Amino acid sequence: MNKRSNHLVRCAVLGNFEHFIRENNGNPVALLREVGLTSAGIKKPDSYISSLTVSRLFTLCSKKLAMPLFGLQLCLADDSSPIGVLAISLALQPDIESMIEFAKEHYYLQNNNLFFDTKQEQDRFYIIFNNILESKVKVDLVQLNLFQVQGAYDFFKVRCPPIGSGLYAHSTFVLDESLRPSWAEHIKFGSSFNGISFPVRHLQLKPSVDERDLYKLSEQVVDNLKLSYPDNLISMSQHIIMQNLSAGESSIAQLANALGMTVRNLQNKFKELDVSYNQLLKDCRLQQACSLLSDPSISILDISLSLGYSDTSVFSRQFKRWTGLTPLEWRGEFTPLGN
Repeated sequence: MNKRSNHLVRCAVLGNFEHFIRENNGNPVALLREVGLTSAGIKKPDSYISSLTVSRLFTLCSKKLAMPLFGLQLCLADDSSPIGVLAISLALQPDIESMIEFAKEHYYLQNNNLFFDTKQEQDRFYIIFNNILESKVKVDLVQLNLFQVQGAYDFFKVRCPPIGSGLYAHSTFVLDESLRPSWAEHIKFGSSFNGISFPVRHLQLKPSVDERDLYKLSEQVVDNLKLSYPDNLISMSQHIIMQNLSAGESSIAQLANALGMTVRNLQNKFKELDVSYNQLLKDCRLQQACSLLSDPSISILDISLSLGYSDTSVFSRQFKRWTGLTPLEWRGEFTPLGN
């Protein structure tokens, strides 16, 4: 397994992404595509994607939408927990101190790139976030850090309400105080760490389960059932295309045969859904290409062949049309240091 593939986060962090981008006059499909993702690829909250890709996406959105606090605003716009079902297990712990220990042991199930340090100074308790990627890649993690800090603050505020005004979020991001929005009064910008703090006496408080977590869990179960239901033609088609690409080729005839349909019938179904086989094939190739390029041991030639291109130059030109970078440029820019 290559180094980058070890740094994963659940797709639940992008649960409100597309709606938020549209609300702010952006194009979520285009933004996702620019970092090698697709709308269909982030629909399952319990599936995993690269933390590095999420960080690149957040940084891109911050620039494109001119939102220097994008990570904070995205998290604030979602009234559900970005850690999903794990929130329920955390909130069921007997006290906040136990909850923190549980998070240290199990948070990798949500994001195995993030780990916590804790310390106590006088009457305050600090939870310090450490992103493994910060020491391994050439990438701006500011927006991802802001998202994580706000998520932690929201979690403690909602599930441990007695903490009240004693709870603060901390960010290393330096913000001109004259530009501080009114909704960010709870954040201490320019701190020496990313994380949260609260009075030590609150460690003995008992957390509570938020009904929204339970609702979200039941909603996810239903959504997963819908995604696996045979009528979800696009999801099934993408799955089959990805399998065919791994075998070295993919055609609409193969897809139609796997679905038990005629090519004409399949094309008509796609037309009703306002999608085409070529678009699905392109999205799957881009997703697969970015995944394979993240492993420096795989040659560009092998990647080209595995995606159904007989000529490396054709693949390179196509990849540059998708991302604005050649495969080698993309690999050089987004591969962890030391690879």
